[in-house]
Amino acid sequence: MFDSFSDGWNRLGKVSKSWIITLFAMFLLNAVGQNFLGVSIPLLAAFSPEQIFAGEIWRLVTYPLVEGNALRLLISCVILYLFGLHYERVWGSKEYFRFAVIITIGAGVIAAILQKFIPLSSGSGLYTGPHAFVDALLVYMVVKEPNSKILFGFVLPIQTKVLVGFFILLTVLQALNGEPNHLYLYFAAMLVSYLYSSGKFQRLMTPFAPKKKEPHLKIVH
Repeated sequence: MFDSFSDGWNRLGKVSKSWIITLFAMFLLNAVGQNFLGVSIPLLAAFSPEQIFAGEIWRLVTYPLVEGNALRLLISCVILYLFGLHYERVWGSKEYFRFAVIITIGAGVIAAILQKFIPLSSGSGLYTGPHAFVDALLVYMVVKEPNSKILFGFVLPIQTKVLVGFFILLTVLQALNGEPNHLYLYFAAMLVSYLYSSGKFQRLMTPFAPKKKEPHLKIVH
């Protein structure tokens, strides 16, 4: 078991490795800061629409790097490990990183705007970890690989589109249960992923793309 994990870690791409290590580092910083300094260092990186509109725009990039508790941290690292083994190897680290940045910033901007003008709740910061990115990858699988299956709980094979429906329902139930903070962010990540993986994002950006200059035809007598 440990040999197979070690082999998998060695094959894991640099983006996934860096993300997992950073999650652990931020979690430890939080523990040290709260116990010895009386401050929450990762709170400065957490998703907070109010602080983003106050000028702390780095939160649009840093929010997937912080988790709220040890259980969520463990789940996040396992999921990043499993998805990274496949997608970062197939896409390459550059494209995998590009997808992560587009999803992270795109979802963050949309969620911050919605929360600003249609607030669901208030809070000092939201520890989301990479869960929005994972939702985005699942949507990508539905669009690109509609018949793909995932071992739910590492045991039960289930179609990806069914699993996405389950996560959507779970997110809505969490919101109705008094935890609406995640709603905008997760749904925004799914939307950006759908636009990107279906090609609609590229078509939307076409009018803003620089136009190629046509070569002038010179007539020589």
